[in-house]
Amino acid sequence: MSEPPKESSKIDRKSHAETRHLCAWMGLTLITWQAVEDAHYLLFFKLLGTPRPEICSVVYFSPPTFESRRVMTDRIAQITILEGDQKKEWKELNKKLEAAAAQRGKIAHYALDFEIKITGPGPDDFERGEPRLSRSKYNRITKSKADEEHHVTVAELRTYTDNFDALAKALDNFTEQVKVFLPQQGLNLLLGLSPFLGKESTAHLSLPTPSPSDDEPSGQ
Repeated sequence: MSEPPKESSKIDRKSHAETRHLCAWMGLTLITWQAVEDAHYLLFFKLLGTPRPEICSVVYFSPPTFESRRVMTDRIAQITILEGDQKKEWKELNKKLEAAAAQRGKIAHYALDFEIKITGPGPDDFERGEPRLSRSKYNRITKSKADEEHHVTVAELRTYTDNFDALAKALDNFTEQVKVFLPQQGLNLLLGLSPFLGKESTAHLSLPTPSPSDDEPSGQ
């Protein structure tokens, strides 16, 4: 008969399963966050109103971080959103985006750690608890004691995932409803002036109307 598994082997298998569970939730949370970034881009597309999707894509994705893209989009929103109520709604959405981006950053930059449980008065009276994500032990920059001691657990990842999903849907709904200035870039601006310049002056400026496709945002 084979010997029964040692207690340490049981602990290792349990710890391994819990770590895999944590990593699975990390992946799901980051995938859900990507839906937030996609919804944010589609809002930027509508606000900018460029005649070609490629132009909007280059402008949006050139800044290297989401934070820089968030700030850029906010500045454009402040001068393109027409209705006062929607301006207030955007302000709240932008605050939620900033907070959610900070949560996403913790998932990307925190390291694997384990809770340590003290079981007695002796130096060896402790055991390793559930896995979690923690700040780098080399990071000496802290804003507060609470920030320094913060850990991301599976329960918190579940909360992040729900928050990201709700935020992506809120952005989609806002993009559909928001009223902005009509796009007047480049040649479109001159075409809008044709009644004043005369048809002969602007006839050569006519632009082909692009056919809508599944990968391009509507409502422009």
